[in-house]
Amino acid sequence: MTTYKKEWNCIVEAIETPIAVCEAVVLKQGMKTPKVFKSECCLWDTGSTSTLISSKVVSELGLKPYGRCLVSDNSTVDERDTYLIHVGLPTGNTAINVEAMLTLSEDYDVIIGMDIIASGNFKLTNENGKSVFSFS
Repeated sequence: MTTYKKEWNCIVEAIETPIAVCEAVVLKQGMKTPKVFKSECCLWDTGSTSTLISSKVVSELGLKPYGRCLVSDNSTVDERDTYLIHVGLPTGNTAINVEAMLTLSEDYDVIIGMDIIASGNFKLTNENGKSVFSFS
């Protein structure tokens, strides 16, 4: 089991890591490797049920909608496109066939939600003015 670990010399308000995303494809012999989007702008969000991707990721990879889903907050319900992707995690592992929802925010390229976080061991500690994040 590979563990990714990141340390900060302060108490962090957001966990940001590098990430890689590509269209979900089944690789076959002789097939061209899909384009990969790499970013240092990925947020890990335990309050998000699903993984989200920005319109920048959709555009750069030329992704086509896979489905639609309903998104709600306290006062509104909205319908958004979803996209089927593979997510290269900073551990070196890949989350395969993730149905990621389009986010309207452009603050992050990718927001990792509980659909991926729950598949591993997620840990954040804050001690002596420092934060340490690990995922395996």
